[in-house]
Amino acid sequence: MNNIEYISERITNIYETLNIYKSIFIVQHSIYDDIYKILIDGNYPVCKINNFDKFINHLSRILLIKDIEIPKIYDYNISINFKETVNLIIYINTPKINCIHTYKNYLHISNYIDINIYEI
Repeated sequence: MNNIEYISERITNIYETLNIYKSIFIVQHSIYDDIYKILIDGNYPVCKINNFDKFINHLSRILLIKDIEIPKIYDYNISINFKETVNLIIYINTPKINCIHTYKNYLHISNYIDINIYEI
């Protein structure tokens, strides 16, 4: 099993196990396109940061961003939409942020204690 297959399997396991409302997937930029294709092929409701309106309007439940795009989600006009809605964050092939301050203040996620945070 290669790395992309392993990641795909882990995503499937997480989604089969948890009740997910909205999620953010932060992906290493070098495998971003591969992960996006896997999610699209698997019929996951995914969007990229450039079509964030789908996430806001509940047409997508997964926001897929590159690890190098993380500063974009700290923008207030984007991050305010995470408040009360995001209950899963997955870091894929990139280090997990372990700072509660980041989740609470920059992402405006008020229920940060209840968020499932994984690193694949």
